[in-house]
Amino acid sequence: MSGGLIGAGQYYRKSASQSFGNLAQAEAQREQTNKQIDQAEKQSDMSTVGTGAALGAYIGAGTSVGGPYGALIGAGVGLLATMAF
Repeated sequence: MSGGLIGAGQYYRKSASQSFGNLAQAEAQREQTNKQIDQAEKQSDMSTVGTGAALGAYIGAGTSVGGPYGALIGAGVGLLATMAF
């Protein structure tokens, strides 16, 4: 009878150990996915700021604001747009 109990205990211990291993692997994968999402969001924000700067320079080139100042204003607008959305 005790052999059956020992065998059952060993089975449950092995099963629990495998479950913890699977949970740790899933957690590591979740963390990696979250890092990739954060990186993509940062790249998107920088792209929006760059687009705003380019658009500001383009529009500013034909006005009294001038290219560099228009680029700065456009970058600011792009930055504000990333914060708002």
